[in-house]
Amino acid sequence: MSDTFGDFMVGEAAKLRAEIHRQQEIVVAMRNLNSEVIVQKDGAYLERNKCVAFMARTALELGYRTGTARTAIEGWSPDWHGCVYIDLPTGQVSWHYHDSQAWLFDKLPPYEGTWDGHDTPEKYRRVLACVGVTQASERDEPDSH
Repeated sequence: MSDTFGDFMVGEAAKLRAEIHRQQEIVVAMRNLNSEVIVQKDGAYLERNKCVAFMARTALELGYRTGTARTAIEGWSPDWHGCVYIDLPTGQVSWHYHDSQAWLFDKLPPYEGTWDGHDTPEKYRRVLACVGVTQASERDEPDSH
C-alpha cells in the first residue's frame, strides 16, 4: 500500500511541477504583452503630445493665452503633473504630459491662469466648437454597447 501511495504522490508532484511550469510560461507571456502595450501607449502619448505642442504654439502665435504649469492631481504620479493650457475662444482646454516629453513644451511660457474645472468630454467639445463643429456625429461618439 505504501508503494501505491508513494507512486501516487510522485505522480501528483509531477503534475504540480508541470502546472507550475505552465503558469510560469503564462506569466512570462503576460509580462511581454504588457511591455508591448506600454510601448504602444507611450508612442500614442508622444504622437498626441506632438499635436498638442503644435496646437499650443499656434494658439500662442494667434494671441491666445497659452502656457504650461505643474498641476498636482491626487493619485497621479508627480512625473505626470506637467500640463499645457490653452484658452480658446470657446473655453480653456488642457492636456497633462509626462516629464519625459516636457521638451515638446519648453518654448511655452508659464500659464498664468488656473484650471476651470473642465473634464475631457468638455475639452473636446470646446476644441470642436473652436473649429466650427458644434456636435459630433453619431459615428464619432463612443459605442454605448
